[in-house]
Amino acid sequence: MRVGFSDRLPVGSNSYLSVTAREYMIKPLIDELKDNLDTWKVENRCVEELSVYAGQIPPALVEDYVWSITQTFVGHTGGSAQYSRTDFYANGAAAYIPAMFEAFDDTAVEAFVLALKKNSTLKRRINNPTKLNRLRSLGNIALERASSQHSGRDLLEKLVTPEREPEFIEAIRQT
Repeated sequence: MRVGFSDRLPVGSNSYLSVTAREYMIKPLIDELKDNLDTWKVENRCVEELSVYAGQIPPALVEDYVWSITQTFVGHTGGSAQYSRTDFYANGAAAYIPAMFEAFDDTAVEAFVLALKKNSTLKRRINNPTKLNRLRSLGNIALERASSQHSGRDLLEKLVTPEREPEFIEAIRQT
């Protein structure tokens, strides 16, 4: 694990950092995570380091942050000579991400809705029911965090309601 500036700050003091200081510390982690999706060792480390900032992501970084942790959590489908499973994701990162979603505000929920609509890799991966269920679990948290007037509530409700799955799939394919 890297030792950085934030590791030398007293516990809980990250909230006292300026937006610029947080951007300086967080942006490299988000960029590294986004550039190394499906590389579990990197995903595990980056998500663990980002988890301490979950409620303090600067507005300019929210979209990339949410896009990256969402795709990290969903993972990918594949095959392996070593494993009998086909559902792959960074196990260590997956343990942190639901709590990171718990820190979402309406801006982060909007970034999640945007990722659902625009992330072509995510759209392909959720053709697998296991991956859709993983995404649904994040959608449940995002829906709880969204304000009652949030513009993305309808899409989130389609995602989290299994009976409305065809409506959800149709809605994201139209964008």
